[in-house]
Amino acid sequence: MADLLLVAPDLASGAVYTAHQFAGALSPTHRVRLLGPTTVQPWQPLRDELHLDGLLPGVNPFSRSVRRSFAQAARQADLVYAFKALPQSFGLALWARRRFGLRVALHLDDWDGGWFAGEGWVRRVWHAVRGVRRPNSELYVRALERMVERADVLTVSTRALQGRFGGQIVRQGVDTERVAPERFPRAAARQRIGAPEGRRLILFLGTPQPHKGIDDLIAAYRMLSPGSADLWVVGAPRDPSLAEAFAAMVRPGIELRPSVSFEEACWHIAAADVFVVPQRATPYAAHQLPAKLLQAMALGAPIVATDVGDAAEILGGEPAAGLLVPPRDPRALSAAIDRLLDEGERARVLGALARSRAQELYGWTAMARQLAVLLEPILPPVLGRGPGV
Repeated sequence: MADLLLVAPDLASGAVYTAHQFAGALSPTHRVRLLGPTTVQPWQPLRDELHLDGLLPGVNPFSRSVRRSFAQAARQADLVYAFKALPQSFGLALWARRRFGLRVALHLDDWDGGWFAGEGWVRRVWHAVRGVRRPNSELYVRALERMVERADVLTVSTRALQGRFGGQIVRQGVDTERVAPERFPRAAARQRIGAPEGRRLILFLGTPQPHKGIDDLIAAYRMLSPGSADLWVVGAPRDPSLAEAFAAMVRPGIELRPSVSFEEACWHIAAADVFVVPQRATPYAAHQLPAKLLQAMALGAPIVATDVGDAAEILGGEPAAGLLVPPRDPRALSAAIDRLLDEGERARVLGALARSRAQELYGWTAMARQLAVLLEPILPPVLGRGPGV
């Protein structure tokens, strides 16, 4: 059993989600420790689930106290697995390798440099100069993205990331034994979340950002027959200006609800008649794997998604396990939602197919098989496996 140190770049944001899923997949066969920086409480949706083995004393990876603390944790590890090419994860991992000769793995679940790709060069230079003291500045992100080949193993979440950086695709799946329809009965779910009796529910779940297509979803909802269903957007924007903008879009039948824990998210998905992933085809979104898509599949939800990134492959198959529509097309999105609302049997069939694909391809067991092939060649021999033992 090897000692794996998993390093998330920020325990207070969704950046910890992927590291948490990898920890779950790897823990049956290895000693797994998860740590990272935060100056506040860990990310609310996973606050009750995270099993942390340490908090770095600050968010500045260049400070002596952070490096000293990281060194104490890293010197015992057989492998440091960093998440995202950021200074407070991959940067610290490369520093520890120079100091202790450790093996380093890196997982990319976003093109973090793509966050800046849509901005003009003048604004990007302004951001870079202004953020020179910030670890997530484009200067540091771009520099570390050029160093990804220094990792002994590189894994990525999507085809677009693989095309840009190389590496092997490992989706950050879910624990399909725990995230299962039988654990979240629909009737109990609707009562638990307070869904109005007799009203159908369309659900968006996650942190609203412009690239996630909330504007398109609200426009699509307004094309449905009045009173045909309620739309819940569950997740609070971190940016106050975005929160005000989304609040201004509220109309009868639309509710903006605060973020919920991972457990409560399962109850919301179980209560929904249609689960919607309306991503826009921005450079950032095209490289991203929406984690809630796999969670909804594991729960057997009827899904409508835009054809962005790997959505077609993830829902793919004959027949597909969800309905796909073009991005930024509210009319097509509305028609697909309306179809699932009206065709209950079709929705149930799609949900069952989604659950089956999640169990086969995107659960922790599937992740563990993939990671074993990639990591075992660079890990030290395990007692009991070596020749002559």
